This record gives sequence, C-alpha cells and structure tokens, in this order.
Amino acid sequence: MQDTKTIQLPSGGEAVLRTAITNRTRKEFAKAKDDVDLAIELGIKSVLVRYKDADGPEAAYEALMDSTSGEDFNVISESLQEILDPKSSPKG
Repeated sequence: MQDTKTIQLPSGGEAVLRTAITNRTRKEFAKAKDDVDLAIELGIKSVLVRYKDADGPEAAYEALMDSTSGEDFNVISESLQEILDPKSSPKG
C-alpha cells in the first residue's frame, strides 16, 4: 500500500494524496516549473489519488479541475507543495 494522507475538503468530502514520491517525479516537476499549467497538472496527477468520489490520478485531477471550489484547490495545492518540496513548507 502506498503512503497516503487524507485531508478534509472545505466543500465537504475528502481528498487522498500520495505522501511518498520518487525522485524521478521530483525531477519532472522541477523541469515543469517554468510552465505553470504543466507544473500544476503534473504535480496534482503525481500526488492526488482521490478527490471526493473520483478514484485514480486522472479521474481525481479531472474532478478537481471541474470543481468550482477554489478552497479545495488551495488546500490541495498547499499539501502538494509540502509533498513535492518539503523544505519550502513552513512546517518543514
């Protein structure tokens, strides 16, 4: 089983995020940092396992992008940043 973290979403429900990623994923994410849209997509697909009732990285990403909850997006983005770059987190 993968290492995961479950977070409660402001709009209700929960999201499940992978907490252990490979250095290969970190490298790909670092290459995409100049392209904000690509970095967001790659980061979310690398970490988000479930968003509400959508299972799997692709389905969870699409459900999050189709959501109107900016608060959910912000909470997931903050967690994503902590996972991809722990030293940049205020908690890290």
